[in-house]
Amino acid sequence: MLVEKITSRQNPLVKRFRRVRSGDERHLVFIEGVRLVEDALGAGAHFETVAYTSALESSERGLRL
Repeated sequence: MLVEKITSRQNPLVKRFRRVRSGDERHLVFIEGVRLVEDALGAGAHFETVAYTSALESSERGLRL
C-alpha cells in the first residue's frame, strides 16, 4: 500500500477527488465518512484510492478499516 501525504489543494490527487465528487469521472463514486466506507466494504465494494486524516488512525473504527 502506497501512502502519500497530501499537503496542498493543488495536489493532483485532490484535483481528481474533486472531479470524481462532481461527477466528471464516469464509473467512479466519491464517498466520505467512516460509516459510508464501512457500508461500502460490507457490500463488497473495491476502492481505487482512499484518503484519510491522521485522526482516523487514532480511532478504533479507523483502525478496523
